[in-house]
Amino acid sequence: MKAHQLENYRIVKEQVRPDTWCTAHVNCFRASFGPGESDEHVGMKFKRWRYWRKKGFNVVVESILTNSLRPDLIVFSENEIFIEEIVYSEKKSSILKKKKEYPFKVFVFTID
Repeated sequence: MKAHQLENYRIVKEQVRPDTWCTAHVNCFRASFGPGESDEHVGMKFKRWRYWRKKGFNVVVESILTNSLRPDLIVFSENEIFIEEIVYSEKKSSILKKKKEYPFKVFVFTID
């Protein structure tokens, strides 16, 4: 089934700012290269995006949510939706805040 045919697609889309949805293409990889994005972080984000795509999941990368937060990956299928945060040098307090404020369950993937 195509992503846009899933009920969870609609649920994810409702959480993304409408003015940015067109840049948050489902299943397209997207990355920014600013001071907060190390090469390790961007590289692992790509690896995790590829991992989930190979498993048949739909993935939205770096979407801007209605609460202005920007999760690394929103992963969804017909049966589930979750966020995956890639952590390289982020502080624990930042991760705890995201877990509290993100609209979906959050899994943290730590880069060693």
